[in-house]
Order: sequence, then C-alpha cells, then structure tokens
Amino acid sequence: MSQPLNNNETVKVVHVNKQGKNENDDNNDDDCDDDYEKHLIVVQFHHFSEINYKSDKYTCSPVFECGGVRWKFMLKFSKNDAQSGEGSDSPQGYRVGMYLYLDEASWLLDEEYSVKYTASIPKLGITNTTGEKTDSYRLGKNSAWGWDKVTTMKHVLDHGLDDDTLSVHINFDHLQHISKRWTPSLGFNKERLKMIRT
Repeated sequence: MSQPLNNNETVKVVHVNKQGKNENDDNNDDDCDDDYEKHLIVVQFHHFSEINYKSDKYTCSPVFECGGVRWKFMLKFSKNDAQSGEGSDSPQGYRVGMYLYLDEASWLLDEEYSVKYTASIPKLGITNTTGEKTDSYRLGKNSAWGWDKVTTMKHVLDHGLDDDTLSVHINFDHLQHISKRWTPSLGFNKERLKMIRT
C-alpha cells in the first residue's frame, strides 16, 4: 500500500502526558521523547461531517514524532462489500479503517521498528490493539499496519463526534528500533578509494 498524502488541513495531532498534561501548551514541537509509554497521542479530525467519504478514500494526520520515530495516522474509507442495492451509497454502506504509518522520509529508508500499539475511539467505546503480536515497520516493505473495518461511517456520524470532531487515541505499548540503515564507515570509504585508484 502506498502512503497517502496529507490533504486535510483540518486534522490536528495533540500529545498528552498520561498524567493529564497537554504538552502542546508549553510550545512543544509536537513530539514525545523516548519514554513513549507515558504519552497519549490524540489525532483530531475536525469538520468530520464534511468529509466526502465517497470520493476521498482516506484522510491523514500531519507527521508526528514519538519514541524518536516519525509517524502518520490514517482513516481509510471503503465501501462495504456486503452492502449493495438501495442505500449502499449511504454512510451505512461505508466502513472506516484505521492505519498507523511510518513516515516515508528519505533518510529513514531501510530503518525498521518493532511496534505494538492500541488505537481507540473513546466516544464509540472502540478499542483495537495489536495484542501480543509485534509488527515490524520497514520502509519499502511494510510501512503501515492497522484495521480495514473498525466501524461504519454512519456510526461515526451518529454517535462518534464532539462538535463535529472525531478523536482517535493512540498508545504505543511497545516500540523498539530493530535495524538501522547501513552507511559506509570511514575505513570502508578509504578501502573503496584505494580500489578505485588501482
């Protein structure tokens, strides 16, 4: 799956310390340090009822940092395969999925991370977690993981909004750097230079 572009300027990311402090109030840079377990990421999709879910296949958050890693969070809209006939183009006929993306920055190519996370919509009482499974995120291979069908668009519109805003909470239960992009050492470059000269 190719990574979506952020085409919705009404999506905001808020970092909240689990002790209740909104870290953005202190002019933070919208990131959290390596102590990721103490942080709650809240992605707010404002003016949600104005989303054209029939033509816009997804809406994506801005880039945010947590655990020293750059992420994006996406809501995906797709037609329910089981829904057909009259009403299939209504909100009931569309499902909402959630995906966490590793940001495709050029300097992160071949970086790999082991991740377990939970994504929830508190207003709807929905919580999805990777559970005991640890998923690997690696650019060029699998840079996203999530759930294709979390709820329906109708359920979100009818019961999931506060002031036309959908809030999704993200908790990182496990985040570990597995491998780092290989870069040539000084010694390697010297040996390579010798080979070129001979």
